[in-house]
Amino acid sequence: MKKPLREYLADLTEFVNVNRILRIGRRATKKAQEDNRRMGIPNVYSINGQLYYELPNGELTTEDPMAGQTQESEDTHSENDSNEAKPSDEQSESASSTETDASSTETTEGTGETAITPPKSHAGKNGAVMKPKSRSSSPSAKPTATADE
Repeated sequence: MKKPLREYLADLTEFVNVNRILRIGRRATKKAQEDNRRMGIPNVYSINGQLYYELPNGELTTEDPMAGQTQESEDTHSENDSNEAKPSDEQSESASSTETDASSTETTEGTGETAITPPKSHAGKNGAVMKPKSRSSSPSAKPTATADE
């Protein structure tokens, strides 16, 4: 059974686009591997479910050559990030509301950066700070409660 020309061209276009995406992905992977080699980070390959690490001389091994170094480097990065991410006095005063600073600063687990966020009761769309809806949740809501009555 023959396909209509439109359907054949759609399939061909889809195939070409998939091949192009795969080619771009392979190029990006190759560049990332070259960057890793330059920085001394071993490339990791999974072959039949087994992890292999590429040594600087090009050999593959099943033992992680950076096993002891990984934790130390993550610790130093998290310390540097926390030092850089500390807010100035003006920012911390404006960001802290009726709750303590400990509740208004959260550490993101993936990057180790400290982000200043308002309490969850004050968080609105796109990070905007909103007044709490419940009147008994914070002392700042009491003046609005008297104005409403």
